[in-house]
Amino acid sequence: MSGVDAMGNTPLRWFWKSLWRRMGPEYRYRANRVLDWTGERRIVHSIAPPRLLFVELASVCNLRCPLCPTGTKVQPQGRGLIHWDLFRVVVDNLGPYHPNAIFNMWGEPLLHPRAPEMIRYAKEKGFLDISINTNGNIDQSDQWIRELVTSGLDQLIVNIDGADQETYASYRKKGRLELVLDFFDKLDRAKKAVGSVTPRIVPLMIRNRFNQGQKEAIQGLLGRFQVEPMRVRETGLLAMADDVDAGTFFTYAVDSDGCNMTRGREGGLVFKPQSRTPLRLPCKSIWEYIHVTSQGAYVPCCSTPLSEPSFKGVADWLPIDFWYSRPMVEFRRANLDDPLSLLACESCSFIRGVRGIGADRPFLSREERNRRMQG
Repeated sequence: MSGVDAMGNTPLRWFWKSLWRRMGPEYRYRANRVLDWTGERRIVHSIAPPRLLFVELASVCNLRCPLCPTGTKVQPQGRGLIHWDLFRVVVDNLGPYHPNAIFNMWGEPLLHPRAPEMIRYAKEKGFLDISINTNGNIDQSDQWIRELVTSGLDQLIVNIDGADQETYASYRKKGRLELVLDFFDKLDRAKKAVGSVTPRIVPLMIRNRFNQGQKEAIQGLLGRFQVEPMRVRETGLLAMADDVDAGTFFTYAVDSDGCNMTRGREGGLVFKPQSRTPLRLPCKSIWEYIHVTSQGAYVPCCSTPLSEPSFKGVADWLPIDFWYSRPMVEFRRANLDDPLSLLACESCSFIRGVRGIGADRPFLSREERNRRMQG
């Protein structure tokens, strides 16, 4: 690992890391309050460990959803399953700070055969609440499902985007609704068999033009299972606007005022700004969360598969060292002052939509993006 000077660590930063490491999980809420305080005051030097770890168990997927960089194979990071040794380095390093965790970003996490073992390991190392989001096309044995249920997983969000196969597969390309329902059934039976109330099973409907009238019908399919109330999220486009043309997006987007994108003057996609006055707001993804890909790279948030040339990866900096490092401080400052100069923030919905910065500006071309990724 790099030395103190290379990471930009000062005695004060070493003090903060040492202080929080010695505290138990009952002090985690205080760390979270400190993170809230630093964000509210736009303080770019963090003085508390991250609230939440996103770690990507898999950057591959068994489906081909047309608005996903993994499904459309334009994912710029490496593709594959996270190696057990890399996973252990990340978890061992952050466990003493007792954050929560989400074990996915841009792939299907339950394609990793060791997912239950990884969840159990993270729980043993001090992680508090662990969540996973899955497409539900999981064809595993009853024993594997039972291991998942008893792993310590706190929440499992399962996407179900249609009440019949034709509607479901309109967006979930290569997906099988019957496999998703079978997955719900196996989870339900496993939880009852071991008498467990966890993981909480949360159905999630990504509402699109084809399924927008099927919420009640989908709930009817799930009526025999013990699940949480169904959540609904609008079809969205995250940080890959150059890789999806406007026609493809509007094929699936619900035609309503809730859609946060529209066509620009040249026919491409642009965000609808929520503020006509540019706002200087902190982003939770870089003030409170840390993100590690399956290949061990650090990325600014789970809404983009892009990294910054200055970020490097776990092989260079351990997660907690990276959290307090000079590149993170400089990135937070640039995110406040000039977010369109940052590769990962340039096409972000929070920057262009919520903060109203560069909403009508064309997105980077793929060629320019690749050039900047290479430094």
